[in-house]
Amino acid sequence: MSVKQRKSRNYRKKIIWYFLYLFVLGLLVFSYYYFNLSKNGTFISPLAKSNNKTQDNVEKKLKESSIPYSEIESNSDSSYTITSDQGGEIILSSKKDLDTQISSLQRILRELTMRGKGFKNIDFRFEKPVVEFSE
Repeated sequence: MSVKQRKSRNYRKKIIWYFLYLFVLGLLVFSYYYFNLSKNGTFISPLAKSNNKTQDNVEKKLKESSIPYSEIESNSDSSYTITSDQGGEIILSSKKDLDTQISSLQRILRELTMRGKGFKNIDFRFEKPVVEFSE
């Protein structure tokens, strides 16, 4: 075997190892991004969020806060109408922070209970909650 043939063979081996190394490295990088980023939810779905999930979230938060209700409806203006056990309606906005609205609702209901008043409607779609008292 001549020196030229050995150099050519060694050169081919180096190129094959180099591409194999790049392939394995690329595979590792791909698997890292695929498995780690897909778990964190950083991919944006082109589909709209399900309304049932957010409605279930409202229901969960109301139960956690011990706020009695009989029904939850989602409205076309991206708000939720909650019918309380006392018959009043509560309107929550999905454009605002749900936790803040629920804690404000708890405080309003506590104040109304201490004062012995009932309500017809509590609306959180505005900057400040609007309370309509019952007769």
